[in-house]
Amino acid sequence: MTTQVNQRQNKTQVNWLWDAILIGAFAILMEPDFSGLTLHEWGGLVMGAALVIHVILHWKWVVNVTRRIFQPVNAQVRIKYWVDAALAISFLTILLTGIAISTTLNTATALGLSAGLLEAARQVHFLSTDLTLVLVAMHMALSWKWIVNTTRRTLLGQPTPQPVAAPSERVGR
Repeated sequence: MTTQVNQRQNKTQVNWLWDAILIGAFAILMEPDFSGLTLHEWGGLVMGAALVIHVILHWKWVVNVTRRIFQPVNAQVRIKYWVDAALAISFLTILLTGIAISTTLNTATALGLSAGLLEAARQVHFLSTDLTLVLVAMHMALSWKWIVNTTRRTLLGQPTPQPVAAPSERVGR
């Protein structure tokens, strides 16, 4: 039992740390004038890989909710699922348009993109980034209780308050 609890806590701490890294990287990469264009572009590629790892870390949740999404399920879980799906699409759009407009990778020339198509890709990239910022905020709001509790445990070493068992569930009575 203790081993399972420790493994669950370790997994939760890994998820928390990975999420913190992702949100920090996203904040830095959001503004190419701050990070520099080269770091913005290469960092975006790394961020794409990091997001794949994020999904893998949460894959069990994705599979379980996907199986039940059209059945009766908690409204917050359903909303979080659709926000996360939109977030995945939005991040993928940022990644693909970012690759298309990259000056570091020089892909526009390699792909033979016209000036009009390049400008359209750039506009979609900017719009997707703005949408992603809103979706990340929604994702965090929907996960706020987990964020707060895990931050308390991870950074402050505070245990998560345990619910008091009902009298019928108490041992020794």
